[in-house]
Amino acid sequence: MKYRYLWLLIVAAFLLRLVLAFSHQSIEIDGVYYARMGENLWSGHGLVDVEGRVNTVFMPLYPVLLGLVNLVVGNLEFAARFVAVVFGALLIIPVFFIARRLFSEKVAWFAAGLTVVYPALSYIASIAYVDALFLFLLFMALWCSLMVVDRPREWTWWSIMAFFSALSYLCRPESLLFFVLWGVVLFFLLEKRLVVRRWLVMLVIFVVVMLPYVLLVYQSTGDVSLSSKGFVIYKFRSFEPFSPAYESNIFGLNTAKDDILLNPYTVKGSLVGEILAHPAVFLERYTSSLLREVFLTLPMLFPLVFLSLLGLWLVRRDRRQWLLVSVVLLPLVFYPVFWVEARYLLVVLPILFMWCGVAWFWLAHRFKKLPWRLALVVLFLVLLVANVFAHQLVDKRFEKADPPVNHKEAGLWLHSQGSALRVMERKPWVSFYSGGLFVNFPYAEYDDLLVYACNQNVAIVVVDDRYTAQLRPQVAFLLDNPPKELTEIYRSLDDSDRVVLYRLDCRKA
Repeated sequence: MKYRYLWLLIVAAFLLRLVLAFSHQSIEIDGVYYARMGENLWSGHGLVDVEGRVNTVFMPLYPVLLGLVNLVVGNLEFAARFVAVVFGALLIIPVFFIARRLFSEKVAWFAAGLTVVYPALSYIASIAYVDALFLFLLFMALWCSLMVVDRPREWTWWSIMAFFSALSYLCRPESLLFFVLWGVVLFFLLEKRLVVRRWLVMLVIFVVVMLPYVLLVYQSTGDVSLSSKGFVIYKFRSFEPFSPAYESNIFGLNTAKDDILLNPYTVKGSLVGEILAHPAVFLERYTSSLLREVFLTLPMLFPLVFLSLLGLWLVRRDRRQWLLVSVVLLPLVFYPVFWVEARYLLVVLPILFMWCGVAWFWLAHRFKKLPWRLALVVLFLVLLVANVFAHQLVDKRFEKADPPVNHKEAGLWLHSQGSALRVMERKPWVSFYSGGLFVNFPYAEYDDLLVYACNQNVAIVVVDDRYTAQLRPQVAFLLDNPPKELTEIYRSLDDSDRVVLYRLDCRKA
């Protein structure tokens, strides 16, 4: 009975996220890769994605779970969303208990309530992204780290903290940084000898959990690496997405005409080496991203951040706050290395909620004549309604504002024809829904494109208004005037957003 209302909050969060999940009309790009990896894993083919390759860019835990759910429900897209919905709702548990342990019952309910209705968190837990699972695991590890501070001689909490930290690493590699930083904080908060002894055991647990993935990366790439993601993302984010420079420098063809320039599977490099080779470029890029993140993205993501800062000031004497501060500072410092996106900062929201609650109730006590309860009700109602517009803040890409429904229908039509084929397109919608393999549509003139497609054994070429006309102007003529190598087999009924499928016959080239 004690936590009956907490379970009601979890159920409410689950239902809200489930409703949002059913409102999406097509799977997200990341979801395409995660879903196919999960399906292939549980069918005995390993972590092979929609391109037919072992994927070492996306971390494995989310595909493992959604693949398991898919065995029960038989629907990859729903399975991907369901995993996100469940863990998005369960995030309330660590948020509540962290806030209660550090602050008060009132602050705990305040933070948990905001976690239920806050649009950015409910939205991210309704789409096929790893974020909801990552946040839950990371905050479970944070909760355990606070228990370690209060009960430093109990091995259980140290071990569970290491276990959840390792699982969160298998969602996102940057979790390793949180694990190390928390170790440093604990070193200064507790008896140093005790921390060193316990930390060695934690490190063993962490390594044991993460080692199979590291070995997979080594087997697939030949490199001993904790992730193959950093260098690729850094290079991708050197250009404005969807700009001519982005398309040509990433999707342009190599000299042999058999691969794109920045293929995440084949390109190798060191992130540190790339930064050291061009320090001035890095510094300018990092500074610009950091300023935009702190003064634009963060206030837009949580407009009450000024109350959070006040709350932090009020509890500054509690040394345990350094664990929470680390969760806020690390993303703010780390992510500008690559790119600034609102969803990368979602990890700071529960902490800001807690500090905001501290300030809120302090102000309510200090200025008793103001209608704080009414203001709180209004705040929660506004946030609940704002869930309708959440994607405008977290994911502004036009796939959400204008879902690729015609591409989905084309993929389902191709699937109905009964054979999984290699499909060349700019984004893998048709590939996923048809059950086929995705081949990147290169940024190239038609003659070079044809050589590449034949080298890749492409069977189907997708030409459309959304991508080809806008991002591949040199071959936009294919929408209406295909050469002899291409035979039209499908055309969408919507003339405002055309999707055309061609069968490629390289013998006619």
